[in-house]
Amino acid sequence: MHERARAESYATLSEEKRRDGGAEFSLFTYSIEWLARWLMGYGADAEALEPPELRERVAQLAQATLQRYEQPVRVGEV
Repeated sequence: MHERARAESYATLSEEKRRDGGAEFSLFTYSIEWLARWLMGYGADAEALEPPELRERVAQLAQATLQRYEQPVRVGEV
């Protein structure tokens, strides 16, 4: 996953640390919203550790995604 993060990130990556079979990065970016959505692209393979507002935004996006899939599909309705 860390190779993908380096290749796809438009943020500045630093302080790569290996832990728990994965990697920990510090990212510097202009937008918490952008970073939250970027992390969501990794699904359960990524976790926002801090700042708290990033962690909260990722949780909100994950909850919204879950709610979408809890509803039955209504194909053809407008």
